[in-house]
Amino acid sequence: MNHSILQKQNPIVILGGGMAGLIAGTYIQQQGEKSIIIEKSSKTGGSMKMSGGSIWCFKNHSDYKKINPHGNTMLGEKLIDNFLPSIEWLISLGAPIKNVTAALYRETDRHCYQMTPNSEYFTQFITEKFLELGGEIIFNSNITQIKCNSNKLIEEIEIKTNSQIKSINCSSLILATGGFHNNPTLKNEHFGKWSDKLIVRGNLYSTGDGLKLATSLGAKKSKSMDSFYGHLMPAPPAEVPRNRFSEFTMYHSEHCLLLNEDGNRFTDESICDESNAEATIQQNNAISYMIFDDKIYKKYGIKKSISGEIINDPFKKSIEINALTTKENSIQKLVETLSYWGVKKEASLKNILGYNDYLINKNTSSISIPRAKNFNPIGTPPYYAIALTTGITLTLGGLETNENAQVLNDKNIPIGNLYSIGGDSGGIYNHSYGGGLCLGLVFGKIAAGNAIKYHH
Repeated sequence: MNHSILQKQNPIVILGGGMAGLIAGTYIQQQGEKSIIIEKSSKTGGSMKMSGGSIWCFKNHSDYKKINPHGNTMLGEKLIDNFLPSIEWLISLGAPIKNVTAALYRETDRHCYQMTPNSEYFTQFITEKFLELGGEIIFNSNITQIKCNSNKLIEEIEIKTNSQIKSINCSSLILATGGFHNNPTLKNEHFGKWSDKLIVRGNLYSTGDGLKLATSLGAKKSKSMDSFYGHLMPAPPAEVPRNRFSEFTMYHSEHCLLLNEDGNRFTDESICDESNAEATIQQNNAISYMIFDDKIYKKYGIKKSISGEIINDPFKKSIEINALTTKENSIQKLVETLSYWGVKKEASLKNILGYNDYLINKNTSSISIPRAKNFNPIGTPPYYAIALTTGITLTLGGLETNENAQVLNDKNIPIGNLYSIGGDSGGIYNHSYGGGLCLGLVFGKIAAGNAIKYHH
């Protein structure tokens, strides 16, 4: 095995070439410093490239706290305060984004900028900008070793590229590997025994490399390690095409009724689809059964254009990929079909009828789990059911960091010149959400700025 040394006047090394890594690298290069991105795959973009391309963030601190009461408030407020300045910086680069009016997110307003024409084009733009400014990307590579000096500061890393080991001197290391949503061991540890059922919507190369490297140096894990951002999708035997996840996502589950295999409700479905996805992974076989009527279907289940043209119908498309679906003229027949799928018949009938009694007659004794909003009875035939499971996009737990994006140890002391951004950092969201790409944008720029200061 060959071994070589790359001397780059102690560049800032970034592990990961997704949104966070590319933003950090581009900012570093713009400031006249040197950075190298170590990318595990053969392409840049990570989960950003697979996303819908909406860079969004809450408009104020109160809305952040309303949706994320258990999140890291200091970092959440830092995110909001720096979002628009970071967007302005991005626009100054000529980035292909435009300000759009986004629908309310759980009754809160938000800033939203859309990558145009799509996230793949944006990935190409920001990658080329980074390279134009003198940045360097080493693809198909992994860090194999971190070397620290007597003061426990990182001064050199070793990477493996194909069969060659390379040593790189570095002034700082920024971790931006995207979280651990595709690491079976870590998912089992933090999400439970059914985590192997999760459909991975995010980047398949995000296997917790940043988390593992940092904890080996004494880093502290954040809160919300058992939390993730995801959505409900058709369960097996359906096979969702990897490049078409959004077409099959049941965003309207918050208007529906969810049952588990015991025929019981297990969450307040009205919170949001992301919350339903987290709750479903805790059910037997990570399966839930979504029940809705024709009124809900036509109003919420079919996405239409302003002119009335159908843009997407995830239920109809799910039939095409062999999902367990049914359409019946009575609740009794619907329940019979559910029983064929393994759902307890008597319990499911009781809970559907009790759910309706609660919504129509306000009879609180009919249900065990109250519902906060979206009071839609299952009362207009035909009636629909589909078996769903959870798709995971991004882990919300990760490394504990301070407002400078420095990684902290178990005594809450920064680990010198080690930074963490994007999906590798955790705790800003805790069993809730607030935008993913904004994390990479804001804290990518913050980490880069502080790594430059540290270098000088």
